[in-house]
Amino acid sequence: MKNSGELTLIIERIAKLVAWPLKRLLKSEHQSGTAEHSNPGHGNPPRANPGPPGKNRVVIRGVSKRFGKTQALSNIDLDIPEGELCVLLGPSGCGKSTLLRIIAGLEPATTGTILINGTDVTDESPGNRDIAMVFQNYAIYPHMDVFHNIAFPLKLRKVPKDEIHTRVHATAKLLQLDELLQRKPFQLSGGQRQRVAMGRAIVRRPTVFLFDEPLSNLDARLRLEMRVEIAQLHRKLGATMIYVTHDQVEAMTLADRIVVISKGCIQQIDTPEGLYTNPANLMVAGFVGTPAMNFVQGRISCPIEGKKSLFRGEGIELEVPECGPPGEAVAGIRPEHVRIDPDGAFSGKVEFIEDTGSDRYAHVKLAGGAKMVLRVSPHVTLKIDDTVPLSIDEQQAHLFVDGINVRTREQPRTRQEGPGEAGS
Repeated sequence: MKNSGELTLIIERIAKLVAWPLKRLLKSEHQSGTAEHSNPGHGNPPRANPGPPGKNRVVIRGVSKRFGKTQALSNIDLDIPEGELCVLLGPSGCGKSTLLRIIAGLEPATTGTILINGTDVTDESPGNRDIAMVFQNYAIYPHMDVFHNIAFPLKLRKVPKDEIHTRVHATAKLLQLDELLQRKPFQLSGGQRQRVAMGRAIVRRPTVFLFDEPLSNLDARLRLEMRVEIAQLHRKLGATMIYVTHDQVEAMTLADRIVVISKGCIQQIDTPEGLYTNPANLMVAGFVGTPAMNFVQGRISCPIEGKKSLFRGEGIELEVPECGPPGEAVAGIRPEHVRIDPDGAFSGKVEFIEDTGSDRYAHVKLAGGAKMVLRVSPHVTLKIDDTVPLSIDEQQAHLFVDGINVRTREQPRTRQEGPGEAGS
């Protein structure tokens, strides 16, 4: 067995490997030696630095990023107001984590400007940006207990010991960690470790919190629990938060606004409800919603009375409220807007039945070749290979021409044109 000195050395080396992102964030804070010495109140939860009222906390203008010949981000413009929980949502490799790292100062932008709390921080180090980041891999020190992990950034900032004690205990109470302060990370569950990482960010009282896919390492049940905790935490702190995820359910349940990114470009900025009911383009329509929107290829043959469009394609015919130009188009229908109807104008053959407990989805193939998913009542008796009559709520259908939603095409700043594949 190795002696205690060798074990200590091994632990220190592991800590350096696991927690290097935290050190990068805090390095310049240690050099600046600045610290807040205001009295947090005994046992009161720490709150975010209030800053100027009514201003955007984070302003991003014209930010682009290239890795060699790869365009990771293209001309990103984004305003995040004070107190908002803004989610950056997109598939893997879309550039959302790259944008978060640029905001944090962990990655330089090729072009563009970042303002935090009204100050240009484009060329500032991470520690001078007054931000705190929660990482996907927790980045907590394995050889420190919960108390000292949470207290670590305050020690680097040379905060007095009595204030460290008060702030750590207030933060631990807020996150329900007050009974675990003496435990080491290996004695904690995944959710508890993530709360420690969050506590280390909260205790600093930053202007902006940054979350980089913090729940992706947790199982489904823990993800649900942590989503609730993060939402409650946001309400209690009233803090500005930027949250990166590829999980659209996570985004829809947490966000005040969602920024959908694909191939390094913003596709749409809207509330969760706005994204779901009025997707700006085919990418957003197909990415937001579970199950995804049904798409049918076809043509707009003619406008009806100048106010409606007649769409025909793959065995269906729809009169859609929006007036689209004649020509090729794609119709988009949510699963809940297709129903089994004895008087339905078309029919489909059941190929698969998906039971999720509270919901049931039937995958059907229409006579014209299109495939659709529809939500059905768990009490409806269906079997594979059944042929069922169907109807569509035409008022809820969308038409996409050249990939753009006819319904939203006049709305400004819903998407950005951009290049091909993006960085991660």
